[in-house]
Amino acid sequence: MQPQRFLIECNSAREKIFGLAESCKGMSKSLKDRLDYLIALVSEFAAAHHMSLQQAYLYLQRYKGLDFADEFYDVEHTLSFDQAVEDVTMYCQRMGGAIA
Repeated sequence: MQPQRFLIECNSAREKIFGLAESCKGMSKSLKDRLDYLIALVSEFAAAHHMSLQQAYLYLQRYKGLDFADEFYDVEHTLSFDQAVEDVTMYCQRMGGAIA
């Protein structure tokens, strides 16, 4: 994905998913980086499983995929998005999710 397109999609996803009307003013860089990663992961998960951003977010919330990605951020963010999506998908399945 091209960097400019990624930034536009990331900002759009931030607004759609988290309802943030403005950018993350006053937020520490590490927290902003973590939030941006989680938003990008939701976007990649949605694309991989042919879902809308909202459907992906709700699924990941329900089956604790975002909790997993946040808890293991230090490892997960070093992986490719394909691998991170696979990890989150497997975790959600273990938590009762039906997406394969």
